[in-house]
Amino acid sequence: MGPIYQLIKPESLLEDHIYFYTHFKSFIPEDECIYMMPSTDIKLSFNFADCAFIKDIREKSLAPVKTAAHVILGLQTKRNFDLILKKNTLYNSLVVFFKPHGFYDIFNISPASITDHYFSFEGKAGKELTELADKLSKMNLCDQATLLNNYFIKKLEQIQVKRSSIAFASQSILSSAKTLNLKKLACDCNLSPRQFERIFKEFVGISAMKLQSINRFETCLKLKERIPQKNWTNIAFEAGYTDQMHLVREFKKLSLLTPSSIHWKSGIDGKHWHFLRKLVDVNDRSL
Repeated sequence: MGPIYQLIKPESLLEDHIYFYTHFKSFIPEDECIYMMPSTDIKLSFNFADCAFIKDIREKSLAPVKTAAHVILGLQTKRNFDLILKKNTLYNSLVVFFKPHGFYDIFNISPASITDHYFSFEGKAGKELTELADKLSKMNLCDQATLLNNYFIKKLEQIQVKRSSIAFASQSILSSAKTLNLKKLACDCNLSPRQFERIFKEFVGISAMKLQSINRFETCLKLKERIPQKNWTNIAFEAGYTDQMHLVREFKKLSLLTPSSIHWKSGIDGKHWHFLRKLVDVNDRSL
């Protein structure tokens, strides 16, 4: 079975809170390793077949462990985990990609408490999400998206979230192709720089400066995967880095890799860059 990647955008009422829903289904003929790169999202993953193994690369002595069926993966400020997909195994998952402030809006769970970590549903959201996962397992993708839309909209109504100045600031950072002046952004939010930094970290889970750094990193990956032949100097400029060395330093700091160590493939559908960029053969000694 060839890999199936499907992407559905959330209902318009949820667009300020959720990037998209994705469905991944594939039979894996050979062992593969997925690098969990720094990213500006929080993931809610429902697994309906076998579960991957996860390796905490911060603890080199620990062996990979099998993940729970359904997990929450917090915003990752650097490469902390690798997922191991075992050969001759079927994987079938539905993943919700929340904007950094969106997870807090819907679940009222502090993003800071899950940043750079992952948890089973039972650890953070309990019975409610487990019951939702059971319903989703019996549906096709369109029905799954409808159920998720209705569920998340109801959660928003219950919590009565109002769009805050921090949500505005977070969205401004994520939607900008250039590095923003954070002091000016704090002023636009009617906050002092110190107030802005404290409230932003509480609301989003990381500092505004760190979010900008990860957003630049993601932007450079998108640009390279969209046009593999584009050189890193041009990518550095388009992604908001001061120069190519700035890109190289930040790339290595966030991913523990250098740009030249990634094997880029041409012809990748840009909608699926978040998954496809990470599929790497664990037997590839050049990494």
